[in-house]
Order: sequence, then structure tokens, then C-alpha cells
Amino acid sequence: MCQIQSAGDGWPPGSSPDNSSNPGSMQQAQQADATTQQLLNDLRTAAQQAQGIERSMREITTINQMISTAVMQQAELLEQLYNDAVDATHNIKAGNVQLKKTIHINRSTRYYLTVLLVIAGLLLLFFHWFNS
Repeated sequence: MCQIQSAGDGWPPGSSPDNSSNPGSMQQAQQADATTQQLLNDLRTAAQQAQGIERSMREITTINQMISTAVMQQAELLEQLYNDAVDATHNIKAGNVQLKKTIHINRSTRYYLTVLLVIAGLLLLFFHWFNS
């Protein structure tokens, strides 16, 4: 807090407020004292307001740092999610290639199995005819 101190009495020599030889000078001294007190009060109020603003700025800075930290953490998470999504896409493409190979193998296996069953059926008919 700002404190204002007066150096001496603040009056030039020979013109102190106690000088009762001039009543107009006494009134001027009281008016000057009132003005000085008002300025002193205004300065104290301004200093208090400045301290309040400084406190608010520190709080805002702290909150801004917290938000910045949270944003950085979220950016890292988003990057990780993106990398995971890219990896998943590659895995899905590789899985589709494997499924196509499996479907092709199943078709050829089905063909060979059908041919084998037809030949086995014909052999059974042949053995049945041959034994009769």
C-alpha cells in the first residue's frame, strides 16, 4: 500500500496555518489542508483499486495457465486418438484383404469338396453296379 508522508509541515517559513495575523490566510490554509486530505484519500483509493486490479490480473493469469495446461493435455489426447484412428484404418484394410483371401479359398475349397463328393457318389454307384 502506498503511504504518503509529509516532509515537515509543508508550509513556507512564516506562513504556518497557526499564523493568526491574517484571517484570510487561515481560511486558505484550511482549504489547502482539506484539498490535501481529499487528494490523499483519492490516492489511497486509487492505490486500493490498483491492488484489486493487480490481484484480479494474478487470478486471471493463474486461470489462463490452468486452461493452457488443459488445452495442451487435450491436444495430446486428440493426437493420440488420431493416431489410433489411423492405425485402426490400416488394420481394417488389412482385415478386408484377409477376408477376400479367405472367401477365395472357401470358394475353391467348396468346388473341390463338391467334385470329391460327386466322384465318391459315382464310385459308390460303380461299386454297387459292379457287385450286383
